[in-house]
Amino acid sequence: MGRVSGDGSDGSDGSDGSGGSDGSDGSDGSDGGDGGDTQYLGEEPDYGGWFDDANNYEQTVDATGQDQVTVDVGARSGLAFGPAAVAVSPGTTVV
Repeated sequence: MGRVSGDGSDGSDGSDGSGGSDGSDGSDGSDGGDGGDTQYLGEEPDYGGWFDDANNYEQTVDATGQDQVTVDVGARSGLAFGPAAVAVSPGTTVV
């Protein structure tokens, strides 16, 4: 079982594929999630502008291959999902 970055305050997000790694330092006053093991897609999907107004979307979190991922509701003072976009494999439980 795996866990995707805490509250999405690092601007992370997700949909599907493979990618590199990054992590939040929490410098905006947030907790910074789990600080370094967040994986991102190597190539971002075309969301057709869906995330243009999202306050925390920068990249898609790659959670493919995990049995379970957590998307926080109420991230960023209750105004966002964290992460905003996350890629998962078929059969993955999202909580």
